[in-house]
Amino acid sequence: KDERVFAVSGIPDKVKGEALVVIYLKDKMTLTPEEMNEALRKHNIPNLWIPKAGNYVAVDALPVTGTGKLDLMHLNNFIKKQFCI
Repeated sequence: KDERVFAVSGIPDKVKGEALVVIYLKDKMTLTPEEMNEALRKHNIPNLWIPKAGNYVAVDALPVTGTGKLDLMHLNNFIKKQFCI
């Protein structure tokens, strides 16, 4: 079974319109946010698709529905609380 290790969403950004947020399982990610961004740059990912290091949030578990799918409503509510939106 594949385990979901992270989820990516967006938050409002005054300059770009939207900024990426990465919610990840803290016990599964072996890289720091800075190391992850460096790895993304090495793979020629455009800067627009690379989140700010401060937009990574470690969690114990990602919210899932009763069927095991990512619970987007709870994820978005969590992000709003984390970033005071």
